[in-house]
Amino acid sequence: MSNVSLSGSIIGYPIKEQSPGSLTTKYAGTINADVTGTTIAFTGASAIIAQNSASWEPKAGGVAGSDPANYGGKASAGFLGSAVAAVRNAQFDVTSPPLPLTGTSFPSSALLFQFLKSSAGAIDYAVAGFLATKGVIALEGIATNRVTSQASLVTSGNVQTLTIPVIADFFFKVLSPSDTTVTINGQIVATRVIGGSVSTFGSWMAAKFPGVTDPNVIGLSADADNDRIPNFVEYAFGLNPAAPDAGFAPLKATQDPNDPAQGIFEFVRPKGLPGVTYLIQASTSLSNWSVVAVTPDITDIGGGLERVSIRDPQPIGSGSVRFGLLSVSPN
Repeated sequence: MSNVSLSGSIIGYPIKEQSPGSLTTKYAGTINADVTGTTIAFTGASAIIAQNSASWEPKAGGVAGSDPANYGGKASAGFLGSAVAAVRNAQFDVTSPPLPLTGTSFPSSALLFQFLKSSAGAIDYAVAGFLATKGVIALEGIATNRVTSQASLVTSGNVQTLTIPVIADFFFKVLSPSDTTVTINGQIVATRVIGGSVSTFGSWMAAKFPGVTDPNVIGLSADADNDRIPNFVEYAFGLNPAAPDAGFAPLKATQDPNDPAQGIFEFVRPKGLPGVTYLIQASTSLSNWSVVAVTPDITDIGGGLERVSIRDPQPIGSGSVRFGLLSVSPN
């Protein structure tokens, strides 16, 4: 988790908090980097994801009211009016050329931060008074990190901690070009386990939430990212417990293309993950379930993942329906 604050201006007037803490939030997600003994390069396809801090004004499109948002700001233009704005779905990528890694330090000023268009990030705003208007601005653009202090990559045991100080400016249009400025300011911290795969659920959670001991965050059934997927399920399927996993549906049911009467259940999991029992059950009625006790076919698909395929011993009859249920439990 990383704490990052927002500052700047709306139509030229300084952004202030809607309420204490409305301009600071936490970030989670993943950062991709290639590290050698002497260099570090940020290769892109990262997803640094802002978390909602509370509900802020306005709603989507500048509609009156408040909804969950990453940040909430306001500005006053005196007799000309006032404005409120909420930042939602902010996600960043980070890239760089190979940077010299001297000991544990490397220059952070060469990093480029870019809003991810795929996240549909937006600034929803409403201006009242003489300049009254409302609407939505897409979060997009690239900014160079303008911090002068060094970033660091520190190894302790088998855990590496990446720390990047950030000050990056983005410019948007409300009434005229670049009349609204958004500056992200703070520190991004990420960890990874090196020297082999994570061996237990506990060490995996320790790498995802360094220093956190609260069972409501790191417990087996906790759901820190509020995506309705318990931590242990995220562990079992290689998800990220610090960032929501939208549309997660691990089990697929297909028919053998060479034998339409043969059903196949498939799912993907981390390769060689200890401490997890995976169980598939099947039913024709959704009320009575039976375990599919068949030796699975396991295929290495790369990236530390494997595909598990289980052939249903009960043939699929003409017009019949067969349901599958996948569950996981600690062992």
